[in-house]
Amino acid sequence: MDNTKKQVLNIGLIGLGNIGTKVAEELLQDNKFNQIFNLKTVLVRDLKKYQNIVFNNKKFKSNNKILFNLVDVPEKIFDDEDIDVVIELMGGINPAFEYVKKSLIAGKDVITANKDLISREIKQLLNISYKYNSKIKFEASVGAGIPIIELLLGLSKQNQIRSIRGIINGTSNYILSKMSEDGSEFEDVLKEAQDLGFAESDPTNDVDGLDAKFKITILGALAFKSEIPLESVYVDGIREISNKDFEYAKELGLNIKLLAFAEKEESTISARVHPILIPINDPMAKVDRNYNVVEIEGNLIGKLWIQGEGAGSNSTTSAVLGDLMSLFDSRQLEIQSLNQNLKIRTIDENVNKYYIRLVVVDKPGVLAQIAEIFSDKNISIASVIQKDNYTDDQFVDLVIMTHSSIEKNIQNVMKKISLLKIVQKDPLLIRVED
Repeated sequence: MDNTKKQVLNIGLIGLGNIGTKVAEELLQDNKFNQIFNLKTVLVRDLKKYQNIVFNNKKFKSNNKILFNLVDVPEKIFDDEDIDVVIELMGGINPAFEYVKKSLIAGKDVITANKDLISREIKQLLNISYKYNSKIKFEASVGAGIPIIELLLGLSKQNQIRSIRGIINGTSNYILSKMSEDGSEFEDVLKEAQDLGFAESDPTNDVDGLDAKFKITILGALAFKSEIPLESVYVDGIREISNKDFEYAKELGLNIKLLAFAEKEESTISARVHPILIPINDPMAKVDRNYNVVEIEGNLIGKLWIQGEGAGSNSTTSAVLGDLMSLFDSRQLEIQSLNQNLKIRTIDENVNKYYIRLVVVDKPGVLAQIAEIFSDKNISIASVIQKDNYTDDQFVDLVIMTHSSIEKNIQNVMKKISLLKIVQKDPLLIRVED
């Protein structure tokens, strides 16, 4: 939609949760917004439930009258010709996808923070927006308050983006930081993060790497102008990491972070999310608590960093309102269609060094059995550390560091080792950054 001549844009808001409420409050109460934006209609699922919530919010009223239309009929958003911009903050795939699609087809611009939706449907939604001369913006879907998409689009104009690397989930970074600092166990820090509001009651998306997977899929697609199917993105979370791993990592001069990667090599691209050991003098090793950081490497710019808080209603609201202001100002950093069809490279082809922690029976010949399996797959062991951490003296930890190896080979080794009777639990593997 061409909004360049309009002095006030009419807004339709879908969803009135924590973020939706914060966005609505800012639009209504902040003079720099309410003079150029009119929050006309808010769509909710349960009208009776939200009527009381809205009426009891003083920021939503003037002279005891609600300042917008509260509805539960979606057509009152995308069939309303007066609404210029739709802000989708309900989350999930359905019915959010249908609402966004119908809004774009109606020629309305759309802003969303829905990382799940954008990561799955980015190509289709960009094509629809192009066809119907509407715009879709989703800065808040990746870095919350960090303007990473705006930066990436700007850099892409004059750079060939080679890679993206980053900490893009604040919850997992908070947990790993606390484990590293305090020697706490995962479950204890997770509960603390939930009590502080950094983690959801169901933390699956954060600690299993799914949130970061959605985000890196979006960033990779924009960087390389090629769709990255979600199912092609390797993901491994942080549940199995112990405080012992941080202890051993420190002895090796390393720290553990959950990183997301998107990389291009010639005509192939890949994306992955997993814990990785990085040198403690690497600046990324020092990014702690709920902070995010993204490193973009381009052929001209080299490596560029952007860092900030990656979660929370305030930072996400900032990103949504930033997108809204860019529509009002008609800034020209438009999201292009994904016009490349690059081949997807799997993690099996990657080459890494590896950290492997095993709990084994403490008896002669154990290391020889394990070393033989590595040798059979032509994987060279760089070092072995034995730790006697068990009170009954029956078991020990073996920490094995390998030289560089192909991922497929190391995975075969891990399967064979896990079947050995001398190994007491599933081995833990963490990749090591060169």
